[in-house]
Amino acid sequence: MSVVDPTHDVVALGSISAFVFFVVALVAAWFARLQPGLASVVLLAAAPFDLARYLGPTTITTEKAALVGVAVGLLLHDGVRRELRALRRVPLAWCALGVIVATAITQFGALSHAAVLRETLKAAQYALTFALVFAAARADRDDTPVLCAIPALAIVVSAAALAQLVTGAPAGLWIHDVPIPRIAGPLEGPNQLAGYLGLLLPLVLLTPRSRIGRIALVLGSMALVLSLSRSGIAASAIALACALVWLGPETRRAALAYLIAGFTAGGAAVFGLGVLLLRVNASGSGSSGVLGHLISTTEIHDSGGVGTRSELWRGAVTLWRRRPLLGIGAGNFELLVGTVTRAGIRTHSNSWYLQSLVEGGIPLLAATLANAWFATVDLVRAARERPIVAAIAAASIGLCLHQIADFLVFYTKVGSTWWILLGLAAARAARD
Repeated sequence: MSVVDPTHDVVALGSISAFVFFVVALVAAWFARLQPGLASVVLLAAAPFDLARYLGPTTITTEKAALVGVAVGLLLHDGVRRELRALRRVPLAWCALGVIVATAITQFGALSHAAVLRETLKAAQYALTFALVFAAARADRDDTPVLCAIPALAIVVSAAALAQLVTGAPAGLWIHDVPIPRIAGPLEGPNQLAGYLGLLLPLVLLTPRSRIGRIALVLGSMALVLSLSRSGIAASAIALACALVWLGPETRRAALAYLIAGFTAGGAAVFGLGVLLLRVNASGSGSSGVLGHLISTTEIHDSGGVGTRSELWRGAVTLWRRRPLLGIGAGNFELLVGTVTRAGIRTHSNSWYLQSLVEGGIPLLAATLANAWFATVDLVRAARERPIVAAIAAASIGLCLHQIADFLVFYTKVGSTWWILLGLAAARAARD
């Protein structure tokens, strides 16, 4: 039960890794060509488990390889190509395009044009993911593969995260100079894990009577609590509450006990870790300190050198005032924040909306708010017709709330998963 500093080695693309990426793309193309509905499963499975290799200033990843393969496989399918035309009637498609354009125009006056290009290409990756999943889901109306894959993914990711209580967690909550582990699994950090599980768990509610669904609810909610991400836990709880209401009394009866069991087990584990670790280190009982953190709005002052939210938010407002119209340039906040806060701080602003404002000014903030609106309110209007749309709408509400205090779409493991689900929801909500 320790905290281990994660290492981020820069590894160049080699012949073996290039062959692995080629095989991933080939397999993804085969599955997508075999059955368009499997494209979403392939992309969902590739998102959280990412092998990355550097090629010049960018990275080649298994997620990108899978996306290329899926694109090739789907574009060989006549039905999918026809369905792509329906994108012009989908508001979220225009939102994705708006984000690309608003991000790209921040090149003007940006300190680092490479950072703007990186963020523009990321926005384009999300748009392509959405378009492919939307067209594939329209061409193949069978949601069974996705509904089977999501609980399995939740179990694997949650189990990998919970295992870090033994093998070592990548982050910690310091109480009386004693680190309480914060698990992350294959995600980049605890907040990202909470955001990812907040997306999946509402969809697991669509299969609450299956054994795999019940296991996913228990392990997923337990891992969510042990991430110690306050905004993530609160936002996910809201998402789950919305889904339970919209999916009806049968789902509530089947799933509520397992969610309560998972949250209770997670809370008990947090309490136990606080007692054990703080007593071992002769720091008092301390359990109230750990649990108090989860229900407190007080900032963590030992933030590992990345700054507190109040520092980052003040810094973001200061930088935005310098260039209020087009912002300082996408991806440039981390390069400039150290000039208006403590020296050495290099991170994002810990808010999707504030990051959009400071880096892209009014256009990018407007595109971001439109994206959030059509990913939540607009989907809720169609939630009564299809349960899968209701579950995805609930998950989107949770993620958009979570991103008030965290910038999660910066990380493609979370961002790609969200856009995959949005593509599914838009396909099911669209009128023929």
